[in-house]
Amino acid sequence: MKRFWTVLAMLLIVFDLAVLAFGQDSKPLIENAETHYYDFWPGAWYRVVDGKMDTSSTRFIVTRSVHPAAYKEEWRMVIDSTTTVYATALRAWDKTNSRWMYTWVSDNALYQVWEGRKVNNDWYIYRPFDISGDKYLSRQAWIPEGPNRLMRISEKSYDDGKTWQLRFKEYFERAPSASTNNSFDLVHITLATSNMMAMVKFYDTVFATNLQAMSMFDTMLYQGKIGNVSLLLCPNEIARADAKQNRHQLRFTVADVSETMRLALKTGATLLNDASEQNGEKIGSVRDPDGNSIEFSQMTK
Repeated sequence: MKRFWTVLAMLLIVFDLAVLAFGQDSKPLIENAETHYYDFWPGAWYRVVDGKMDTSSTRFIVTRSVHPAAYKEEWRMVIDSTTTVYATALRAWDKTNSRWMYTWVSDNALYQVWEGRKVNNDWYIYRPFDISGDKYLSRQAWIPEGPNRLMRISEKSYDDGKTWQLRFKEYFERAPSASTNNSFDLVHITLATSNMMAMVKFYDTVFATNLQAMSMFDTMLYQGKIGNVSLLLCPNEIARADAKQNRHQLRFTVADVSETMRLALKTGATLLNDASEQNGEKIGSVRDPDGNSIEFSQMTK
């Protein structure tokens, strides 16, 4: 028994050392000046061509992710008149190693992990390449040049970073938004309904809302969630909405538009527009049992 406890103690020590070595923990992020380096980042950025923003050229759309120093990027890279590459990237602060890291996945199955290094006042990402025997170290940076303009620079080195050759330099501008505040999030939707149980069945089936009955105002309301957005179905005699049809239309991204449309029509929806594809996106629309129009979107490229 003594030997057992000795072995167990040694294993626990090894485990503790391993945890310390990898530096992993469950503590929250401690923000500092470096974690706020990309605070300017969210928005839709378009490449500048001939001195002006070109919405048909390369663009990337940035949204905040799981913590204040993490960003998701959706890229459309226009290579030439016949080739366009779509990609998803994650740019995030690594608190363990105190650096920005970058992960890139493209629709032609490229997977790249880049390491962040600070050069003077700017953060670059670094990655070695071996392209058909051409071996070099690559680095890139996105350097702000004002509130809505940035320079993307790419360089390569054949001497492990001692000297650098320019690969390309291009400029991007952020598309104007309705507000300079990019932190808006939709958190709740209330739908006034004249056909409560049909609406409950529809939204539970199509959106997996898990609506739960709740007693309020001497009647029954139903509350659940669409994704991370709170949904409340409220009887129209309380909401007193007076509209022949909805004033707002919501679009939801789904994995399979055809299957979602089939489910919707099966549970009381009426067809508005058959699913059709255009510019890499498949879109169809229905009206829910109360007549509210809903669009379903599926990216096909």
